[in-house]
Amino acid sequence: MDFFKMYLNPELLASAWPFMTFLNKCTFKARAKIWDEISKIGRRIGAEARLKAHLVEELGQEEAEELWKALNDDFSADSPFWQSETREGPNEGEKNASEKKPGKYKHLSLVERAQIIALRDMELGIRKIAARMNRNPSTISRELRRLENKCSLYTRYDPEEAHDRYLKLRKNCGRKSVLTQAVIDTIYYWMSKRRFSPEQIANTELKGVASKASIYRGFDRGVFPSDAKMYLWRKGKKRSKKSKTTKYSTGRSIHDRPLDVLLRLEFGHWEVDTVESCRKGTGCVFVLHERKTRFTITCRSLFFDADSMKKFIIKTIKRFPKSALKSITCDRGKEFAEYLEIEEKTGVKVYFADPHSPNQKGSVEHANGLIRRFFPKGTDFGKINSTILYHKAISYINTWPMEVLDWRTPRQAFLGELASL
Repeated sequence: MDFFKMYLNPELLASAWPFMTFLNKCTFKARAKIWDEISKIGRRIGAEARLKAHLVEELGQEEAEELWKALNDDFSADSPFWQSETREGPNEGEKNASEKKPGKYKHLSLVERAQIIALRDMELGIRKIAARMNRNPSTISRELRRLENKCSLYTRYDPEEAHDRYLKLRKNCGRKSVLTQAVIDTIYYWMSKRRFSPEQIANTELKGVASKASIYRGFDRGVFPSDAKMYLWRKGKKRSKKSKTTKYSTGRSIHDRPLDVLLRLEFGHWEVDTVESCRKGTGCVFVLHERKTRFTITCRSLFFDADSMKKFIIKTIKRFPKSALKSITCDRGKEFAEYLEIEEKTGVKVYFADPHSPNQKGSVEHANGLIRRFFPKGTDFGKINSTILYHKAISYINTWPMEVLDWRTPRQAFLGELASL
């Protein structure tokens, strides 16, 4: 058919129009196919360049070139790449795949993913690829299925994209820490503002969220702000020399206390002690501590003498019902020398611990330690009034939840006992 005459003759052109339409479609499809092939080649060249860069970064220049040569030239079963016994894996010192211990699974590396695509180019089946790589066929099958429809290469599997996806998902593996930023901020707030210990926080504000051990591990890992450690409770103390102050042996012994007092079964039994200032300072803090509820009452005094202690105890006893103060336990310091007058005016029995035995009145000694957290040794209590003492220390101590009180606060326990009198 003379196509030139057809174009000049409208009648012939009209009669052959369906045939011309068919030719145009064929031409369009041919061009589209060529363009698709060009696009595939371009995408493949780009993917190979990225893969080669990754191999150089992971294996080094020499190892990457050797592997790349095997991928492009000779990757058959007789290739030296497969025969070499001294070849190392993707990481230096890693054992050969053939030397892997049975029962231990190791994730595919970027090199192994490159081997998969090379063996697929050789049109090998999954089982043959697995045999060449000393891998389970299921591993190869799953690896190819994961990215079957997500890759740009004509083999429908891109080792670089597969490895990037693996590294991204790997970051989400493993157990997540309970110490999220919100939890860390909560812990820091309760330690810095309310002076709670990690154990108190774990059993109150973060109960069921973070344990005491998790919080301490967070301190070991350094997840908290740098100044958070200063709010931890201090452990241990230096041994001090025994006081040479004269002690008196009169008074009712602690061993004469009823059993209910010893076992903390009855409300209204108190322990008394004194927190002293530094050597050059003046004043002290009188501490009155209830044994059952762990409630603490303090008073700042400018004078460290028996008369000031007597006035503090008598004034405190008059503020509460008579059944709220039944006995007082103290040591044999000079500030308790007027105990007879206290017993006479209030009717409260005073018991004395043995000399050099602070453990016999451990509750008030523990309260002294809590006060020392806010006012360490060397503090001059002559410069601190009772208002500062209360708002800076005692208000916190009486509102701390305690395990011995089933995580109630001493204030809650004390008010509950007063209400039941």
